Amino acid sequence: MNVSIIILNHNHKRFLDKCIRSVLSCNYPENKLQIIVSDNGSRDGSIEMVKIKYPSVFLIENKRNLGFSKGNNIAIKYALQSKADIIILLNNDTLLDGSCIKEIARAMKQRDVGIVGCKIYYPNTKIIQELGFYLHPSGYPVPAVDVPKIDDHFFNQFEVDYISGCALAIKKEVIEKIGLLDPIFTAYFEDADWCLRAKKVGYK
Repeated sequence: MNVSIIILNHNHKRFLDKCIRSVLSCNYPENKLQIIVSDNGSRDGSIEMVKIKYPSVFLIENKRNLGFSKGNNIAIKYALQSKADIIILLNNDTLLDGSCIKEIARAMKQRDVGIVGCKIYYPNTKIIQELGFYLHPSGYPVPAVDVPKIDDHFFNQFEVDYISGCALAIKKEVIEKIGLLDPIFTAYFEDADWCLRAKKVGYK
């Protein structure tokens, strides 16, 4: 499966550098992996760093900070035109485990799975920070697992209401059915909205 990873950035050159390196270190075929950086008007040298150190990365230079949804949507549109089967939104301060992309692609082979998340750890630990959320009837998000929690390898695949946009993978076919991120959300809950829209059309 062809995978496009989108990293949104705004003035975090050091984080972005480490994030790109972690993606490139993953055990996934290079000819099936595309990295897209959508930069929201950085002035800290992020753009120059990407151009010099990572010429294979497709760089989108937004003239100002468009926020999470709009900044990602520009890159998502490009990824859809680039024949991506899976699009992964990745925060610029995240580091991927070497097998992460392969495991996401494996989970996505299930026909009714449209969105996949990851175990998100606190830095340099095996303590889980996030593992998906359920939505209380009031609309308040409830962690799917009591966190923080040491990862004892007990958790395998299970269904939740929504996945954090920190590391969210979605199939191309799902986006074609439900559309892009809603730009009304500039920060927070755009991920919950996207996941709920996917569930409404029959995806897990």
